Amino acid sequence: MKISEILEDIIQPIQPITESLTPQDAISLIGKEAVIDYINTKPVRLLGGKKNEMVGRVTKINRNWPVKFIAPGEYGEMMRQQPGQEDFQSKPGWGTPQENGLIEKDGKLIIQAVSTGRSETTFLFDGKPIAKEDIIGMPPPAPRPEGQVPVVRLEIDKIQLVQVK
Repeated sequence: MKISEILEDIIQPIQPITESLTPQDAISLIGKEAVIDYINTKPVRLLGGKKNEMVGRVTKINRNWPVKFIAPGEYGEMMRQQPGQEDFQSKPGWGTPQENGLIEKDGKLIIQAVSTGRSETTFLFDGKPIAKEDIIGMPPPAPRPEGQVPVVRLEIDKIQLVQVK
């Protein structure tokens, strides 16, 4: 099923710039800010193990998500420029950085981004919308050290561009 078909079934249709990104599209976005829709087809991590009937069946869509795309290694430099973070050390590499600025992991092309605002989040249970509070075993958000900006790794074929700033 195409991303646009999933979106049409659950939320108001949008007019994305792209259906999904090509590697060339993604490379051209590094260093730019954009608003994206991201269809995460991997199940949301839930607590409860095998006893929780929802494990493996809940997915998430982030809509109208403002992000800034960054090159591998750029995050550590961004953090060191913030007050009180001069000694910040990035975690060891994840995936295999490519010469073009993308990352390859398990055969998928990934682009890194920094979230610059909140998205509209829709959760799906077996492909149908479900309220977050109705999801069994949803863990609380992990605490984030003050001043630390989360970096996200996004599979390029699950990104729809809504707007490039």
